[in-house]
Amino acid sequence: PLGLGTDAGGSIRVPAHYCGLAALKPTSGRIPRTGQFPRPMGARNSVFHVSLIARRVDDLALALPIVAGPDFSDYTIVDMPLRNPRAVVLRGMKLAYFDDDGASAPTPEIAAAIRSAARAFAEAGLAVEERRLPDADKAAAIYYDMTRGDGGAGTRAFLRSIGTDRISPLFEQSLNSRAAPAMPDITAALAAFNRWDAFRNAQLAFLHGYDAVLSPVLPYVAPPHGTSFDPVLQRGAGYAQNHNLTGWPAVAVRVGTSPEGMPIGVQVAAHPWREDVALALGRHLEASFGGFSPPAL
Repeated sequence: PLGLGTDAGGSIRVPAHYCGLAALKPTSGRIPRTGQFPRPMGARNSVFHVSLIARRVDDLALALPIVAGPDFSDYTIVDMPLRNPRAVVLRGMKLAYFDDDGASAPTPEIAAAIRSAARAFAEAGLAVEERRLPDADKAAAIYYDMTRGDGGAGTRAFLRSIGTDRISPLFEQSLNSRAAPAMPDITAALAAFNRWDAFRNAQLAFLHGYDAVLSPVLPYVAPPHGTSFDPVLQRGAGYAQNHNLTGWPAVAVRVGTSPEGMPIGVQVAAHPWREDVALALGRHLEASFGGFSPPAL
């Protein structure tokens, strides 16, 4: 009924999109990372969000209060109040939406799903406006720049320390694409983090005029297993990585089906600490489009 994992670049919302499930990536600082193995540390810590995945949005809302809040082990967690998603009034809210981030064009079916979701919100009384997040086309590049490290040497050393040097082909591809090449020097690394800060500031200023933002989770449906880190697919990861960079809460929910019979999900992101808004909007989409549907086996 419930899964718990880490979304550092879409790793919970993307499976939800692929499989027609519901997912919540909360605000950075909401759920302790205590127990994660290995535990993220350092300057990139804030992109790692302990997240929830389930069949229904109500299950996400039910589980969130159980896992959220300070545990006095993870210093990054903030004791912010949790609000009730059922108390959220949708009518009168302002929502921005976009189906193309400018870096990786969506399939026609995913673009259509975003527009259908936007219409469902408009019919619920939201003020809906087509506007793209500033610098959305740069999200993937900023993310990969600031997550570059040692070419995977640290991960390999860690694996050896726990008794193995065997790496699956998919993990090997991940290390080669995400951890390498390392930054040439500290100046380049600092510049990458400066670009991240400018990105976050620009997007927060944009969000001041809206209650939420609707967009794809990815611009394509589930690809064949083992191809996730192909360069052409990685360019589309910016839709999900965008909200790891900002730290905003985001809910993914199924709204359609591709011609191949694959689920299509969308994501709704809200203001920091307003998981209630993201959950309420996700719940409305679930009610409008049906949400999870078991596959025919």
